This record gives sequence, structure tokens and C-alpha cells, in this order.
Amino acid sequence: MSTPDKGNEHIEADDRAFKDAVERAGREFRRIEGVVGVGYGIREKAGAFGDELAILVYVIRKLPDAELTPDQRIPARFDGYRVDVRVLPQLQLSAADCQDDRKFDTITGGIQIEPGGKYTFKEVPGVGTLGCIVHKRGGGTGNDNIYLLTCHHVLWRKDDDGLRLIFDDDKVFHPYAPHSDKERASIPLGKITKELSFKGHIGANRKQVPDEPSLDPAPYLSQLPADVPGNYVDAAAVRIDLGSFCCGSACTPNDLRHDTTIPGLNPGTALPPGVQQSDRDRVVDVRDLRAEPTSNLTNLRVVKRGRTTGWTEGRVVAISPGHILEDTDPTLPRKVKVIAFHVLEIVPITGTPPWNNCLFAMTGQPVNAFSWEGDSGSLILDEKNHAVGLLYGGEHNKYVTTPQKTYACLIVPVLDALGMCIPTTTGKKYGSSKAEDGSGVAMYGGDWELPGEDKTLFARRETSGVLKKEQVEPPAPATDEQRAVMQPLLQALRETRRGRELHEDFTQLSREIAYLVRRCRPVTVAWHRHRGPAFLVCAVNHLKGEAAQVPATIQSVSRHTLLTRMETVLRRHGSNALRDALDRHRDLLLSCSSALTAGECLDILRRVETTECSV
Repeated sequence: MSTPDKGNEHIEADDRAFKDAVERAGREFRRIEGVVGVGYGIREKAGAFGDELAILVYVIRKLPDAELTPDQRIPARFDGYRVDVRVLPQLQLSAADCQDDRKFDTITGGIQIEPGGKYTFKEVPGVGTLGCIVHKRGGGTGNDNIYLLTCHHVLWRKDDDGLRLIFDDDKVFHPYAPHSDKERASIPLGKITKELSFKGHIGANRKQVPDEPSLDPAPYLSQLPADVPGNYVDAAAVRIDLGSFCCGSACTPNDLRHDTTIPGLNPGTALPPGVQQSDRDRVVDVRDLRAEPTSNLTNLRVVKRGRTTGWTEGRVVAISPGHILEDTDPTLPRKVKVIAFHVLEIVPITGTPPWNNCLFAMTGQPVNAFSWEGDSGSLILDEKNHAVGLLYGGEHNKYVTTPQKTYACLIVPVLDALGMCIPTTTGKKYGSSKAEDGSGVAMYGGDWELPGEDKTLFARRETSGVLKKEQVEPPAPATDEQRAVMQPLLQALRETRRGRELHEDFTQLSREIAYLVRRCRPVTVAWHRHRGPAFLVCAVNHLKGEAAQVPATIQSVSRHTLLTRMETVLRRHGSNALRDALDRHRDLLLSCSSALTAGECLDILRRVETTECSV
């Protein structure tokens, strides 16, 4: 019996099943020689994109079926879902020296920047775009916490050996760096630091996943795990020096002004639906496309403001392996090829030729592109001015009129890699300046107290995905007799080093965890879907001496499953302090997931600590 076809309606009805199929397809198809990776997005037919969602399989090159053995052929459907096979394009990152190089008195998003330093007079990599103003998380909004966001490769340098490096005394300038060959406008903005420059793949735990580049992508592919972790990030931040232009020292105040706008973001007289006049050229919120249903991609329009092509409008067609990236690695004096995984693929929204007047004036050809050289670093936003990505590369062929693809890093991994947040007008999602979960300018915000009448932690979640009014009744306050049972357990816990650390971290972070469960939808969903309220009630009742043990499973959900899923969502939406605590205690907590009593947990903790001391 054949598997029924599963189109857009099926994907919209059960998005989790579709994404699970994408993961399985990745594991299965990666065994086929020449397959680079698997993603998802809009099916492409003869260079055009409709609205059919599909599993996307990226290959180094396509071969006729006659040249393939049966086990090398990729089926038209996988588990009932459409399969679209695409050739992975090869790109070369580069910067430009053309178009809008005006000097602006106010530093904003969308303007031209260029790095400069001791080697500027030799070989300059070119100019790029300042994406937007950003702040360091937890650092407030004072003059000491104003940063510019752009791409890592925009700030690279070349030394005498031809290696592109970042030097401690290099700076970024607007619009040009000072050169010995000619006089050009030069406003120093700030000092480039390696600590705030990131290029590579970042994993779910905010740590860098090492790349293994080579001249030939095949050996590189053979070394990758079946499930490539993390997202490709090419990003950097530079603190804007608002104190002085006097030889790099704070001698006298300067008149450098900055603004969180991106001028020209909405050039038309009519604003997109949902965008207020006061938000016309400002970022309203931050949007994490990874956490959204796949069906949201079918009509996802985006815009950007870059120094080369100005304002352009495009469409996201995939979240996927993007391309084979040909670039100069800082440690190797030769060209290498690295594959950028889990990025946004964008195509221009086709209009009337020449499509982009900026490119037509520059190339003399009717180029159909969302971006061009020099637009690297541009912030990508959706129609409601929600930040979704950071542009870093694309296809640049002025002799073709077919839509050329642009690639962008997903914005949330970018902000995580740099520890930054984006100033927003009203939005409070993860990564926005107003976020209250530790990813904004305030380390913590909002009401962290858990009101006595608020039973959200104990609400039951039905399988339909709707929070119901029925409640899992929370435990009553502990009596004196119950406290007498609990106090020795706490004392035994704190008698061990690991136990003390665990208790102190939980005491510090419990309010944040409670806040995320109540206010952050992905955390709320994970908590209720995996029977968190019921496990919590059972655990508290056991600690108070009212239950002999804590069940290992509740309604077919194990405590191990609950803990691993909660770790994933708390890492994604929690503060840096919470992620650090998860790094320290993850293995210990998972070791205790099979214990039925508090005494068994204490025994496991003591054994772990004894083993650590003996190593």
C-alpha cells in the first residue's frame, strides 16, 4: 500500500510530523554520495517558486537517472512529502566599492562601513553595510553599550603573507577607512575585537561547532555527522566610541550621533499592514523562524536596506543548507570550501525589468537580485519590521536575468553568538532589547514573583494543543511536620559540593524558570506537553513525605524526556546565566532522571562526586 501524498494542508495540520520527516530524510539521504544536506522550503520549478512546501535535498551536481544506480536515486516523495532536489550553488564572499558611499552625520542601519588599520594602505577587502545598532545583553542603553552589527567577513584584513586577520588596533570607519592613496571621508566608529567576531557554525548550546574546510568539499562532507548541528553565523559587533575622536583617547566629547532607525526601510507612502507610522523605519521585534510552522514560509516576504542596492523586497524560499562557500580561511593561505548549513535562502520578488535600478546603473544589465556585493551586513526584516536574518552572501552574475539567490544567517543564532540584542519599539521576544528573559538590555525584567493565585505551572495541556481551564491542583503549603521531613533532605544535599552548587543555582534561577514557563510560549508548550505539572506535583508530594516515590513515567512520558526537552527550550529562550547552569548540571540531572526516590538521587549525586574526585 503506497503512502498517501502529503501536501501543504497536511503539513499545516501537523508541522511537527513534517519536520521529523525532514530530519529522517537528512539521515537517510546523506548516505547517498554527493548529497550535501537536507532542509525545507518552497519547491522550485524551472527557476520559479510557487507555494508548494517540500523537503529540499541539496546535491553537489545533478546526474541523469541513467547514470545512477537504484540506491543512488532520490525519490520524488519521502514519507508522502514532496522532495525537491537542488544543486548547491558555489559563492564567493566579496565586498564592493560602489553605490551609496555618502557620509551621514547620524550613524544608523543601512549605511556604508569599512575596516581600517595598519595594513589598510596595502590590500583592502572592500566596504560593507552596517546592519543596525545593537546592545550587549544585560548592559543597559548607555553610551558605553552602543554597538554596530555587520558581518565578520566585512571586517577582515590582509597582512604581508596574504592572510585575512583582525588586528587589535584595527577600527571600523564610515563611510571609508583612511587611505594613503587618496583622501576620502573617514569617521572612526570603534575598535574591532576578536571577542565580538564570529564565523562558523554555532550549536544549540551557543558554542562554536568547528568547521573542517578543504579544497574539495567531499572530504569535508565525509567528516560531518549525519545531523549537522547548529546554524551558520557570519557576524561581528563593534562598540561605537561615543566619547572621543581624539587619537583614540577620551580627551573631549564628540558630536557623533547615532539612531536605531534604518532609514528608507519602508520607502512607499503606504505602510505594510501592522506597521505603525512611528515604526516606519524601526525594528519592531525579533522573529525566530526556526520555531515557527513550516507553512509560514509560503508567503514570507522580507525587505532589507543595503549600501549597494538600497531597499529591496524578497521572499524566503528555504531554511536549509545554503551553498558551498569559497573563501579565504584565516589560518590557511589558500582558497577553501566550507558549507554553510541552516541559513535563509531568499529570492527577489520579480517586478518590471531592470528590477533593481541601482544594479542597472552599476552593471548596465537588467539584473534580478535581492542583494549585491557590498550589501553584506544588511539586516533582513519581514513585512512587520521584525528582524529575521543578517545578509552575508549571494549569487552575483550580472549577465543573467533569472532570479538570483541571497543567503542570510538566522538572526537569533547571530545574537546568541555575539551576546547582543536589537533595540525594538514594542516587541519583547527573545533577542529584542525589551525582552524580559535575560536576552535584552536588562538581565531580568518583569514580574518574577509567582503570584499565589497563578496556577499556570500546574495547568493541564490537552493533546489538541490548547491550554484548558482545568487545573492540576498545586500542592498545599508545607506544614511543620512536612518541613521536618524536607529539612534533612536539603541538609544532605548541601553536604556535597555538587549538591550545594545545584541548590544555589536553582535558588538564583527559579524565578526566571517560572517566568519562562508562564510567559514564553515555546517553554510553556514543552512544559505542559511533557506532563511537567503532574511530575512537579508528584515530586513535591514525595519530598513532603506524602508519597513513597516519584513515578518514572506519567501518561507514557518519561522524566528523562521531560528533562531533555525542557533543557532544549530553556537554552534557547533563557538567559546566559541559565544556560551556564544547564552546562554545569545537565549530566547530573539526567543521571537522576531514573531515580524513584530522593534517597536514590542523593546516592547518585554522591557516586558522581566520588568519581570526579578520584579522576
